[in-house]
Amino acid sequence: MTTTGSHPAVKLKKTIQFPQEVVNNRRPSNCLSQHSQPESASTLGIPTDGSGPNMGRRRSTKIGGPSLLAAAHAVRRMTRNSIAHEQLPKPVVKYENTYKLEPDQGTEFLPSKAKNEIETFLEKHIGDMTYDPTTAAQLTQTVADKVKNLTKELNCPRHKLVSTVVVGECKNQGLETASRCLWDDSKDNFATVTHKNKSIFAVVTVFAVYFE
Repeated sequence: MTTTGSHPAVKLKKTIQFPQEVVNNRRPSNCLSQHSQPESASTLGIPTDGSGPNMGRRRSTKIGGPSLLAAAHAVRRMTRNSIAHEQLPKPVVKYENTYKLEPDQGTEFLPSKAKNEIETFLEKHIGDMTYDPTTAAQLTQTVADKVKNLTKELNCPRHKLVSTVVVGECKNQGLETASRCLWDDSKDNFATVTHKNKSIFAVVTVFAVYFE
């Protein structure tokens, strides 16, 4: 049975005809029907012979062979130049154990040499200095650092050096200093020097402990 008319259950498809110019110039739809096919590059006006405006840019991004090697060298040069301007920390050098149980001949710590160097330094640095409680702490630190550096110049490798300094004011008082260490008497040693004038006194002691 065939039904025609304007019954609400019957919906007729209306065919709308567009002018030919509109059909030719319409933009392709995002949704393709079952019978439609995607347009090719030739139909969209894109040249397929490699003469398009973006073809040169694409070819420039393709790096191969010598071009890749040249790029790697350029990056390496840039990296070297950037590292040269930076201050990199020095690597820590670790030496293997030599298993030496005693210092070599001629490299022992000699208290007599250390005393001569320390006495000469105290005569020049302190001399007739007047005691000042505001600068006594800084004076003690300076003397201790300088004495340790002087002892290092005595060619005593493989020795741990410890310097102690006592500075005070002279007022006819008595003073005693003492120290106690646990070490090997055959390899470890020390040197003590006392300097005094009318206003100030200084007691300097350097301990040299052989270290393996």
